[in-house]
Amino acid sequence: MPSFCYVTKYYGDFKTLKKAFNIKEKIIWNRDTIKDALEKYINEYGDIFEKDLKVKNNLPSYPCLIKYYPEFGGLNELKSNMFNLKVRNQWSREDAIQVGKAFVNKNGKIRQKDLNSSNNMPDVKVIYRYFGSLENYQKIIGSEVSHRNVLITMKEIDRAVNETLNSRKEFETTKDLFRAFPISQSVIYRNFGSIESFCKKYNICILKKKKAKFSKQEIDDIILKYIKDGQKIPSAAKELVSLGLPSREAIMRYYRDWHKPFVIYSKLYEKMN
Repeated sequence: MPSFCYVTKYYGDFKTLKKAFNIKEKIIWNRDTIKDALEKYINEYGDIFEKDLKVKNNLPSYPCLIKYYPEFGGLNELKSNMFNLKVRNQWSREDAIQVGKAFVNKNGKIRQKDLNSSNNMPDVKVIYRYFGSLENYQKIIGSEVSHRNVLITMKEIDRAVNETLNSRKEFETTKDLFRAFPISQSVIYRNFGSIESFCKKYNICILKKKKAKFSKQEIDDIILKYIKDGQKIPSAAKELVSLGLPSREAIMRYYRDWHKPFVIYSKLYEKMN
């Protein structure tokens, strides 16, 4: 590295030197700088998600966020209280219709793949809970209807199973099954009510099944044991199941943010020791 005298002679100060070489100033995180960074990102992109909490986005990491804002217990709670942003488990029927109409006005139509938080849209489970099917939702918000789904019959499902799954009836996960099967999950839900019923009818075996429903006590017990075993809080929701934990969706039946029980039981375990 150049000496201080060299820097002052040719650049004046380190700030000018860093600017000349495109070296970003390291952000010192505290409550104020975190709030400013989140606000700036939300103003630019409209929302913020766990996957966005990275240095390259000039944002603090998730553990850093929790450290300085422990009263919120997670990003979703912070978003809701500090920035009045909607989180996925707060969708009402009216909200879903409103954002759906706005999406259609902007994009012309909506498809199942568009139903995700990145588009500020409710997920497909919310749509099925309030409207019964994607097609009903599309009609209400004025989107072109996915007629392809409406026209698929049980006979066509039988034929698709025989033609594509005849020699293979065992899959690692549900996701792997629908990579091989040409008919979408929404059609299966509409005809069978659940993926489990579909698999039972056709003797399809899913090796890694998620438990259908955990009680709050079961979730708390599993997470507390995980913390007692000295494990770190998972950095992303996609890691939960692979670590033997309940899924994000299961945890968020009882908590507004999936991180919250980990934070609660981490603090509790620290006090116990």
